[in-house]
Amino acid sequence: MSKRNYFWKKIKLYPWPRGFKLLYLLIVVDALATCLGLQMEVIEEANPVMAPAFHQFPFLTLFLKVLLSFLLLDFINTVTKLHKIKWPLHAVSLLNSLHIAVAVLHLRWVGIIIVLPTFA
Repeated sequence: MSKRNYFWKKIKLYPWPRGFKLLYLLIVVDALATCLGLQMEVIEEANPVMAPAFHQFPFLTLFLKVLLSFLLLDFINTVTKLHKIKWPLHAVSLLNSLHIAVAVLHLRWVGIIIVLPTFA
């Protein structure tokens, strides 16, 4: 076994299930796209709790959303392993489906932002 493979097997950076990793990636993409859209004034935040926070402190809100999502997923992962609970692993599939739909919507308006100025 090469030293490189040995290193990566020894260090497991957040050994979450694949669904948790995908969900976290989608949450980060959602947060970045939302922050971008709000800064460019192309979208409005639909969440009544997040809307004022994004308008007053956009980058702090982005950071806190990503950090709190990470901590929550890590907590859920730890609890599922300690108590051998299976339902969060099934629920994450539904959450991934919803976040993929949100990501598609974000990609749609990001595409519009990128394409429109080139035709103007």
